[in-house]
Formats: sequence, structure tokens, C-alpha cells
Amino acid sequence: MSHAVYHDATLSDTQIFRSLNPCTDTAPSARILIVDDDATARLALGALMNADEYRLSFSTNAAEVRHRLASINPDLIICDLVMD
Repeated sequence: MSHAVYHDATLSDTQIFRSLNPCTDTAPSARILIVDDDATARLALGALMNADEYRLSFSTNAAEVRHRLASINPDLIICDLVMD
């Protein structure tokens, strides 16, 4: 059975990532914030991280990070420095 993934603008990167990686229900220890304006890059970086060991959060720009940083409280931030 093949699974088709359709892009829905109402879904967050986290929801998309969890739908593609359903075995990520455990509560890992470290929080990683991935910041990139390119959705493909965000999801690719998320896929490279072992979701069983990390809690992943995603942001698309610096303004969003400033707004959400205190609530996310990341242990590590991976950021694209050259965003549009």
C-alpha cells in the first residue's frame, strides 16, 4: 500500500513530519529548533535528526523565532543564515 502525502498549507511542519514518521510518539529529551524559510529544507533537516531522540520544532523566519523562543526553549538551534 503506498501512502500519498499532499501539501496542505494548514498543516504545520511538525504535523507533516509526524505523519511521515508515525513512530515518534515517545517524549525524547533534547529540543531542536530548525529555522529555514524553505519547507523542503526544514523537513529534510528534520528527517536527518533521529526523531526518537529529539523533540523537533520548526520556524520559518526570525520574527517567528523571537515570538516563540521562550515557549520552545530549545537546546539547539539550526538556522539558515541566508533566508529570503
